[in-house]
Amino acid sequence: MNRRGGRELAAAFSTRCIRQLAGKHHPVPWARLASVLDHALPGDTLAGAFDTAYAVLRREYRCEYVYATALISQAAGTGEVVNAMTGLPVFMSVADLVIASERPVVYEIKSDMDGLGRLDLQLHSYATCFEHVIVLTSPAKLARVLAATPSHVGVSSLTDNDTVVAVRPPSGGLDRIDRSALFRVLRRDELLNIMGRRVGYEQDVPNTRIYRRLNGLFMQLDVETAYHEFVTELARRDQRKRQAARDAGLPASLRAAAAGLSLTPTAWRRLGALLYRPAEEFLPPGRSLAAG
Repeated sequence: MNRRGGRELAAAFSTRCIRQLAGKHHPVPWARLASVLDHALPGDTLAGAFDTAYAVLRREYRCEYVYATALISQAAGTGEVVNAMTGLPVFMSVADLVIASERPVVYEIKSDMDGLGRLDLQLHSYATCFEHVIVLTSPAKLARVLAATPSHVGVSSLTDNDTVVAVRPPSGGLDRIDRSALFRVLRRDELLNIMGRRVGYEQDVPNTRIYRRLNGLFMQLDVETAYHEFVTELARRDQRKRQAARDAGLPASLRAAAAGLSLTPTAWRRLGALLYRPAEEFLPPGRSLAAG
């Protein structure tokens, strides 16, 4: 598969494409689905077509999505309840993946297609909000990443069979945590939960002034308390919607796409029903699925 074909196939696994599929009034993203349907087999559901296409992607175009899927699958296999999120804004960067749990980890992914030019800024940003920061890279890029990262940052490698191998573990400590950066990641309801638990606060100002009020209260917390509360709220974020996503029965190939979406339970159910329709229903007139 050439690079252009790989990019087109990877785009079908984007949050934008899956959001459009889930939308009641969004047009079906025919152009992006075409690359998935090119790999579908007779009798496949749309979910099966995504799985078949993903097998091609992981074999021939090992992009960031393949790395994120491997990490999410590994976390799901531990039996621990985790909240996986992609594309979370953190200080001056956007995290490739956050596995939120009692011991959250933020991942920066550097596949063979990625440069290291912004790595210093990304790692600095993540360290303001997370004790444990890990760079996941390929075996070919491993030595460069090890040399380019500070010792507190963990480094892992993704093997050709999608096993995540820890090369250097991350070190903890709260000395790099910045309360103002934590505050900016948290939502209003999460901040209200925190301040309600800590000081019994209930909203006493108009919505136009609530963030200033919450910021003043949050910044009075010591770093250890602020971080503990941040971890608690991040692990609980969108729980009802995440359960609806699990109930929708999405195929394993779409786990990483789902981690970047916050849909209503109704939208998740609609997406689940659509994915288990025959793949041939999504073909343009006159086309049929390729023989296996």
